[in-house]
Amino acid sequence: TPSLQNQEGEASMAELTLLHVLEMLLEYTTNYLTLAPLFGISQPLYVLKTRAYYRALRQTHVPPPRIQEVDEAGEPVAAAPPTLLPIRWRRIRDEEGYSALWKGWNSRLMHQALWRGGSLTLLQYALIFPGNTRLGIVFKSLGSFAFVTYVSHPLEVAQARMQAACSGYSHASLYSATINTLKDTAAYDGVWESLALAALSVPVKFGFFALPLSIAWMCALYPLDRRATKKKLERVVRSEGGTLVQTDDQAKGWFARNYCDGAFAYYAWQVGVELTVSAVSSALLEAAIQILEDAEDE
Repeated sequence: TPSLQNQEGEASMAELTLLHVLEMLLEYTTNYLTLAPLFGISQPLYVLKTRAYYRALRQTHVPPPRIQEVDEAGEPVAAAPPTLLPIRWRRIRDEEGYSALWKGWNSRLMHQALWRGGSLTLLQYALIFPGNTRLGIVFKSLGSFAFVTYVSHPLEVAQARMQAACSGYSHASLYSATINTLKDTAAYDGVWESLALAALSVPVKFGFFALPLSIAWMCALYPLDRRATKKKLERVVRSEGGTLVQTDDQAKGWFARNYCDGAFAYYAWQVGVELTVSAVSSALLEAAIQILEDAEDE
């Protein structure tokens, strides 16, 4: 373990810790400002996708009837799945206004900025300590990403509930939505799925893959994203009471149930838009830097 003060007069651990905290704040601010326009473009698709997940959950859940119907033998009649309107952006616009298509934008932005900036800064801090073998660096990297994902997960749960316009979250601010999430012990619903999704998304989020492979990789992760988001919304549906019913979608095969549920199209468009805009922005930035370097050489 490093001592509090290096004998050669180098920075103490307290100073290094403060330096990394300041670096994390800088990384957070940089990521927040960088991701803000990108998420502003893709947020309506993200909201539509989340609402499609929520609609699928509500279709498997029948609220208790005011009057229980019975058959000729006097037995209760099984409730039928509710008929819900399809998710369309025009209907959301007409009923709730344009702002509804950007619900949860700030929460998503804060979560992603904290995740990207915090995980890298925490990894750099962990590398100060001994054990930086190849295997040690792998474990430190995974530990840093996992820790920041776990700590920031309540923001992700609040974001999903705000986007889905769940009861109590439809008009809530980020602060009140997060507090409500913590109060009903739902802050870590879906955390294991989110941890797996975050780990598998690292190569894409940090630009290790080319654009076509990145889009294909994220589409392959869609079932995990679907499961993680539904976990964050299930407790709200269960709190309404009622019974679970079998739907036609649940009887389908794995591929049809996951990729033909109506939400995959929104997810694929969202992933494609975000990755394409990021790739184009990076290419333009590199071209501008190259032009400036060439101008300096002349």
